[in-house]
Amino acid sequence: MQVEPDKKLADLYDKYNPDMVFSTSLSNYDFDVPVAREAKRRKIHLVGMGRSWDNFSSHGLLRALPDVLLVQNEFLASMAPMHQAIDLNKLPIKIVGIAHYDPIANLQNIIEPREKFLTRFGLVKNDKYVLYGAMGSFLFKHEDELPEVFEELMASGKLNVNKFIYRAHPKFKKTDFSDKL
Repeated sequence: MQVEPDKKLADLYDKYNPDMVFSTSLSNYDFDVPVAREAKRRKIHLVGMGRSWDNFSSHGLLRALPDVLLVQNEFLASMAPMHQAIDLNKLPIKIVGIAHYDPIANLQNIIEPREKFLTRFGLVKNDKYVLYGAMGSFLFKHEDELPEVFEELMASGKLNVNKFIYRAHPKFKKTDFSDKL
């Protein structure tokens, strides 16, 4: 099936006339896929990567194969040809690491002493905490039940902690159960 190019996207390509396009998420159908397909249609060099560990195995076939595929690790380098229409003789795969973890390479700039961290969040040094990093209700439909579950576990003594700390999924500004916290 031939997909017609988006007029606004085609206008951007006409205006900027890129020599290369870098797609950071080859399986993102809202943005990266149309951008990558337009690059391929125009025969512009396309460099692309999967956004996460499961993109090659669970997000369907890539709609546009890049000229160079960047992956985060050896596992993804093996997953790409296993689950995608990739011929390793024609498509080079380069292992480059995980870009959004680059700040961790310089840990002294982001790690603070435990006491300073606890003070910043109003936490007590010797108390025990559970930190829950939320996935969002789109991945875990019963996530809004967790405050009550943790409250019951703490009250019954089955969970020996002083506080339950919730960290919302970074994609969402509001939790589904912020009114319960």
